Amino acid sequence: MINVLIKKELKNINEIKYILEIFSVILGVPFNEKNEGSYKEKDKEVTHIFYGINKRDKQGIYIPDEDYDLWREGDLKCFLVEGIPVLTTKKDFQNKIYFRDEGKFVFNFDIFSACFFLLSRQEERIDKRRDKWKLFSGHYTLQKEFGILQYPIVNQYIFLIKKALQEIFDEKQFSKSSLWKDNKKFSVALVHDIDQPFKGDLQSGLNLIKCSLNLKLKGAKQGLKMILKDLSRSLKRDKDPYFNFDRYMELENQYGFRSSFNFTACERIENPSCDTTYSIYHPKIINAIRSIKQRGWEVGLHGSYQSFLNKERLLEEKTLLEDVYGDKIIGISQHYLRVEHEKTWKIQQECGFLYDTSLGYNEEIGFRAGIAFPYFPYSFLQSKTIPILLLPLVIMDGVLFQEKGLNPDKAIELCKKLLFRIKENNGFAVILWHLRVLDEKDFPGWGKVYAEVLDFLYKEDAWVTNPGEIAMWWLNRIQFINNKN
Repeated sequence: MINVLIKKELKNINEIKYILEIFSVILGVPFNEKNEGSYKEKDKEVTHIFYGINKRDKQGIYIPDEDYDLWREGDLKCFLVEGIPVLTTKKDFQNKIYFRDEGKFVFNFDIFSACFFLLSRQEERIDKRRDKWKLFSGHYTLQKEFGILQYPIVNQYIFLIKKALQEIFDEKQFSKSSLWKDNKKFSVALVHDIDQPFKGDLQSGLNLIKCSLNLKLKGAKQGLKMILKDLSRSLKRDKDPYFNFDRYMELENQYGFRSSFNFTACERIENPSCDTTYSIYHPKIINAIRSIKQRGWEVGLHGSYQSFLNKERLLEEKTLLEDVYGDKIIGISQHYLRVEHEKTWKIQQECGFLYDTSLGYNEEIGFRAGIAFPYFPYSFLQSKTIPILLLPLVIMDGVLFQEKGLNPDKAIELCKKLLFRIKENNGFAVILWHLRVLDEKDFPGWGKVYAEVLDFLYKEDAWVTNPGEIAMWWLNRIQFINNKN
């Protein structure tokens, strides 16, 4: 048990309790917070962490509480100290993360508020800007402005606390159970969102033409091209270069890896430029889903463009996919990563999902919430967690090649740099590669990069699997830690 004594007049007590819950799961030991008002000098139990309290006569870790109103306003500074980004509201920050004073470990900034600011995505509540998808863009975040988006900051802070506890108290109570299966140093979940399974397809082409004519939208020409390509390929008896389920499974199986294929199950196309056009009841899609299930890969839902704020629609899509799949669907990724913080996750949780892999950016590579671990999001309305597990998306193919304009070699270099940083911090990340990008003609080099990433993960001894297995592992860990209390 790690005992934390908290300043009596603290404004953000619920937010700090939320952070301590996350620290507890990751470090593998319960945290017990106590208000300063109930603290008695005669208490025999050791206080490990003093938050916002200046009792320098006591052995322990001291963390200052910065003015929380400044955090709410996003009035932040950033200092990179020994490879660790320091987020703080202080203008006179000393260029030192902490200092040692005999049996004391004194931090110079408010670690807890910094973690809450990142994990709660509070800046997205402060900054009302939204991009063409009505999302908070990766171009807006302070992490990009400060040049720290590719740092798993929360991981780094948590292990600073662990280091201090071990040095001062010689703590041996941290969970002996590994963070990851088989004592692996880090973990990665592989995901494939199924936006366009066919380059040419008669049924999808007809759907697109019908929708375009009914709604007076562009797309009829594209639909006609899909039909003609399908007819041409049928005559030549060629395979569709976008229909790459087997190729992905064969590639991953070489290393003993598994992934998730996330299907859209929306039978109503409202905007061809944003929605997918294939039917979940397409015979080839049904056969693909059956094959995926039979071979031991995972099937998840790729929520349609409008579903992120529409509970009825999302539940309908989940039900349709479960009808085809023949089993419960526990995972989701939202199309275009459309997530409205708190609202979307509450809807997902009410629809029966266990996890979401949409926590990333369409324009940037890195750690949107500053963390490389699964975690529960925070509800500002209820001042508590929302029980759906967020699995942070760190690397996505389209960002590397389209948004960043990287060539394959540069893309591989960036991926390895990020993955190695995750390994150094015992972390976790989701990697997203779309189904169609193994077509070398339309996406030259994209498949090569994915293969190189898989090889790197294998050689670095990562635990690589589908997100569903990661989610169950982490939920079991949470239960294990809670039972220790």
